[in-house]
Amino acid sequence: MTSAYGIDFGTSNSSIGVCDRSGPRLIPIQQGATSVPTALFFNFDDDVTVYGQEALDQYFAREPGRYLRAIKSVLGTRLFDEKTQVKTKRYDFGEIIASFLRFLRTTAAEGMMYFRLLSCSAGRHSSWMTTIMMTEWQKNS
Repeated sequence: MTSAYGIDFGTSNSSIGVCDRSGPRLIPIQQGATSVPTALFFNFDDDVTVYGQEALDQYFAREPGRYLRAIKSVLGTRLFDEKTQVKTKRYDFGEIIASFLRFLRTTAAEGMMYFRLLSCSAGRHSSWMTTIMMTEWQKNS
């Protein structure tokens, strides 16, 4: 059986949807929520990067670290190829965006059976930035 997964990579919030035999639905990402802030937090104490609501929680708890949000806004700009300093390391913005998308992909796969990527396509929303990336997965049974 083939299922279609979609990532809504939003400027403020992101979500994951699936359409399979049971129909379309949103997948819970963190703490049962079907959307999370498009944000990440580099925790300086633990040297760990957290994503979504956990990133926002650590930022509001005033944990020492670096908080980045609205990372989608650098797509299509010169900033995409630039680097930003986080503690002693410099990260490409493309690397940061890819790590957030990996977080979403990993989260989508955690509660499911093993899936294999067949194809991926990206689309433009009103000729602006990429907002939805549809991914087809095939369930290996």
